[in-house]
Amino acid sequence: MYRTFRQWLVENEFDDQGFWVGSGGKDAIKASGVLPIAADTGRICLNHRSSAVSNLVKGRNNYPGECYGVFGGAMKDGLSPEENAKQECAEETGYHGPWIMFQPAFLFQKGSFKYQNFIGVIPTEAKMAFQPESGSSWESEGLVWVDWHEVAGKDSYRGMPFHDGLTILLKSSASQIEQILKKYHTEDHPKLPGATGVGKGVAAKPVHNPEDWSLPMED
Repeated sequence: MYRTFRQWLVENEFDDQGFWVGSGGKDAIKASGVLPIAADTGRICLNHRSSAVSNLVKGRNNYPGECYGVFGGAMKDGLSPEENAKQECAEETGYHGPWIMFQPAFLFQKGSFKYQNFIGVIPTEAKMAFQPESGSSWESEGLVWVDWHEVAGKDSYRGMPFHDGLTILLKSSASQIEQILKKYHTEDHPKLPGATGVGKGVAAKPVHNPEDWSLPMED
């Protein structure tokens, strides 16, 4: 957790391509994040990235604000990419509840920068409200729950653009997302109409071929 933006900026270096990087060597994952899905509604949660990001991290085209993205950040010492993604989501949303499943998705890679995406399923949408921890509140303005058909193959939602990383993830991992929805969102949990906003505003390389994705049984 970072107490202030200035502390975050000092402790996170940017590479020569404008990506922020965490700990690790040349071939290490530099950052990770998660796209949450609620089992009870079958909806997907997007992070409304704060305008403070674009205002304060000037000249960093790969770190834009005022857009929707996943919940994530630079790798922290001692954490695996999965642990890091879960911690970042907890810091940015306040969610410390259980995950029904948590699977690796598209691995974005450009030069030495690698961002490991995950897709995670939580039991109920209502448990993930926008209550960020104090040191992370500057990064996000809120979150929004959307239906898959509203964002599949798109690069914006209701006039708000997607971060490039989210656009690539939604396209590259579309089959995986659909299989997860089919498995974890059942008729016992009927889909709710519309989207609910919460909060103030409410060469890439995959880790696998999305078309060959198969979901293992959870322990």
